[in-house]
Amino acid sequence: MNVSNIGNRPDQAMLQSKQSGDRGKSGIAQELKEKITRIETGKVQEGALQEKGVIGLLQEGHFQGVADVRLRINFHEQLQLMVSQKSGEVLQTESRELMLELESKVQSVGEEFQVTDQVADLLTSFKEEAEGLLGTSDAGSDSSSVIGGLRDAFAGFLASLQSIATADDAEADSGVAGAAAVAGTGASITEDGAPVNLEASETEGPATTPAPDGFTLAVQKLQEWFETEIAALEKTVNDLQVLPDPSEPRGNGVAYERFLETYKGMEAGSGAIRIDGKA
Repeated sequence: MNVSNIGNRPDQAMLQSKQSGDRGKSGIAQELKEKITRIETGKVQEGALQEKGVIGLLQEGHFQGVADVRLRINFHEQLQLMVSQKSGEVLQTESRELMLELESKVQSVGEEFQVTDQVADLLTSFKEEAEGLLGTSDAGSDSSSVIGGLRDAFAGFLASLQSIATADDAEADSGVAGAAAVAGTGASITEDGAPVNLEASETEGPATTPAPDGFTLAVQKLQEWFETEIAALEKTVNDLQVLPDPSEPRGNGVAYERFLETYKGMEAGSGAIRIDGKA
């Protein structure tokens, strides 16, 4: 029997225990720190996923291949709803900002040409019509109709504005005709009282079209400005309704093509979001 070996066993056990204890103070602490870091990192990542959600990640093009298309199918209704809500919010917010800016411009035109009261009445009617279009619950899902309605309402508003200038011109012409007196055949009186021979004037050549007056030019500028702004708004809303194209398939793509065909059918049936970005 090896007595020395037997006697050394307790010492070896104590040494191993001491070494294990030493590792516990440093090595185990390090392992615990790494574990906590992994947990915290996982929570951050999980929080980011929860914040964005599958819908947000789909919009960013986060998923690839079959997973991308399958998630589009599984969350199709949610995608439709989210797109409608978001586009509707943007449409209403930016349209109302557009109305405020338009109101300021129209008021300036009214003050410049001293037709403030007439312009104010027309503007109130237009704003009520525009608000009726924007106040509908399905403004986001039917944004093209809303924007088309705004264009039509503005066209009517412009026609009414232009009628102010037409009425003023008619009144001026009536005043001139009333002041003129016919003095013999072919004779008339101009606005400043000088006689003019109508027969002679008829032989001078075709009448030229008068240049647009200041008010008419102001109305034309309003029209150009509004069309630029409404076109930009239309593009913004349309861009919100388009998801990125599905990612390319991986491998032979058999399953991908099958899911993609299903997705195309769903999109064609809804008439909303399309793979090619068209309604």
